[in-house]
Amino acid sequence: MPFLRTSFILLCSADIQPVGRVDYSLLSDQSLLELFIANVDTRNSFRNTEGDYLDIHDWDGVTLRDDNVFAIDFFRRFGEGTLNFEAIPTTARKVSIRVASCTGTVPWEKLSDEIRYWSLFDSPFEGTVDLTVLPRQLITFEVVMTNFSGTLDFGQLPQGLVMLQLSRNKFTGRADLRPIQKPICGITDAHYDLSWNLGTPTESMGFGINLSCNGFEGDVLVRDVHQVLDMGKFEALPTRYMVDDTGERRGTKHFPTWED
Repeated sequence: MPFLRTSFILLCSADIQPVGRVDYSLLSDQSLLELFIANVDTRNSFRNTEGDYLDIHDWDGVTLRDDNVFAIDFFRRFGEGTLNFEAIPTTARKVSIRVASCTGTVPWEKLSDEIRYWSLFDSPFEGTVDLTVLPRQLITFEVVMTNFSGTLDFGQLPQGLVMLQLSRNKFTGRADLRPIQKPICGITDAHYDLSWNLGTPTESMGFGINLSCNGFEGDVLVRDVHQVLDMGKFEALPTRYMVDDTGERRGTKHFPTWED
C-alpha cells in the first residue's frame, strides 16, 4: 500500500487528544516524517511519480539505524511552507535544516532529549529561542541567519554543550555568559566536525561560541575574562567590552580596546 495512504490510516487511528491534537508517540517514523514536511513545498523530492511518499529509507537527507531515524539533514530541500517540528522522531540524534525558504515554530520544550546536534541555517524561521529547555544531551547548537529574536537566558545550558553558534539573527538584551564554566573560545573546525561526523567532544575542548551580528546591548558578562581564549568571537557586537565577576574589563574585538 502506498505510504501516503498508510500514513492517513495511521493518523486516523492515532489517539486524538480532546483538543484535536495528535499523539505523535503512536505514529511510525515514516508517518512522523511525512507530517514533518506535509505543509512544505518539497519539489516532490520525497514522492514517487504517483504522488505517494517514498519509503524513508529512500529519502535523501535521512539516516536510519535499526530502521529508526537517526539523523535528519536537509539542504536546499524546502521551498515555502511550514515545518511541523513536533513530528520529529524521538530517535533522531541530529536535526539540520539548511538553506530553506520555509518557516515553522520550534516547540523547544518538546524536543527529544535524544537530540545531540541541532542546526537551523539560512532559513526564515521566526520566534524566540529558549536556551533553558534545550535537549539535555545536546552537544552542538546552531541557529544562524534566521529571524529568531528576543533575549536569551544562558543560565541552564545542557551540561555537555560545547558549541553555541548564534550569529546573524535578531537577538537583543545583555549577553550574560557567566553560567558557562568551560573556557570560552571561538568556534573551530573541531567543533563543526562534531556535528558533521556525529562525534563526541574531548574533555579539553573549550566552549565554542559566536554571538556576532545580533543586537546585544551593554557589556558581555563572563565568569573570568582570563578564561576567554579568543577575542574574535564577539566581533560585530554593539558592545565594546566583556566584564567578569571581579569587575575586570577587556575589549571584545580582534584588537582589544583596553579601558584607560
